[in-house]
Amino acid sequence: MTALTGFQGMSDYLVSFIIWSLAVFGTTNIVTTSKMFSPIRSGFSRVPFLGKLLKCQLCFGFWVGMFWGFFVWNPSEMLFLRAYNGDIQVLFDLLFNGAVGSSVAWILHLITLKFMTSET
Repeated sequence: MTALTGFQGMSDYLVSFIIWSLAVFGTTNIVTTSKMFSPIRSGFSRVPFLGKLLKCQLCFGFWVGMFWGFFVWNPSEMLFLRAYNGDIQVLFDLLFNGAVGSSVAWILHLITLKFMTSET
């Protein structure tokens, strides 16, 4: 990929980032807080790592960000120069996407909590 150029490149990137962010938040929110996944969360509560992972927005958001970034759309591919090729770049992309995914999931979770608590 090439670096972002012009308004069209920036707007395309922004739309893709918003869609990616909503996908990360939606996946994270459904798994960590929905009633639909409650039996799965309680079933995995016997395994300490997985039980905590499935209840934590930040933790699960990190892994979801890595997943969506690797398999669907990589938010870091147009932001940084590709100084490295191969495994180091893939590792960097995964960690960056996980961090961004975790941040997005947490911020949107806090916003939805604010709206949900202000209505009651």
